[in-house]
Amino acid sequence: MINNLTLSNLSYFSHTNFITTSQNYSFTTPPVHASLYGIDGLRFDACTFTNNQAGNANAPMAGIGILAYDASFYVVPYCAITLPNGTPCPPGYFTKTTFSNLYRGIQASTISKNHPFHVSNTDFINNAIGILGRGVNNAVILNNNIEVCNTNAFVSDHYGIDMRGCSGFAIEENNIYATSNNATSHGVQIFNSGAADNVVYLNSFSNLNIANDAYGVNRDNVLPFIHDLQYICNSNILNSIYDFNVFRME
Repeated sequence: MINNLTLSNLSYFSHTNFITTSQNYSFTTPPVHASLYGIDGLRFDACTFTNNQAGNANAPMAGIGILAYDASFYVVPYCAITLPNGTPCPPGYFTKTTFSNLYRGIQASTISKNHPFHVSNTDFINNAIGILGRGVNNAVILNNNIEVCNTNAFVSDHYGIDMRGCSGFAIEENNIYATSNNATSHGVQIFNSGAADNVVYLNSFSNLNIANDAYGVNRDNVLPFIHDLQYICNSNILNSIYDFNVFRME
């Protein structure tokens, strides 16, 4: 902190592998690969978070990739060439971060102070929940490839993105899908996003049981047709039950 101004963390993890193998004999505590508390701006690029234990994938004991409390962080690709600020890395020059075979790829929660997180151009493969936000406002989830897992004897439902009590988010240009349709796969779930004009924009949903769930209070009760949760320019392909499942709980 300088002059009462909190500066972003300069630390980062790059090209780092976080792997649970069969040699892990802890059967009582789900493994957490990276646990963050009360920090600002930690970056992960071109990292791998995975569970390679046979027979344990997607159970609660499969673990969590990043577990954050009151912590802001970035999960972004690594670009092999130096570009001017704001210039996107061209295809063929960047390496993505990957989360696979986990109970939850990313779980971020607010306890006392909001710290938004940023996840972009990242692959989520066969996780029970790809990204879980709890009370975190202004999160950015952009241009990710999210495969919702298909089989799990331990978890009743699987989600690509699950946002609970979150507002001000940007959920945009993600590709969310299941490789085979099943009765438990959900794309994006929004619960109690409040009165703000939150938008789920330009995402692709395919081969899921339910593409979009919205429940709880997701609108302004004073001006409900002006300020509310909105779905704009999304595509829904071959989802088996609902493209949109909306119900109210108050």
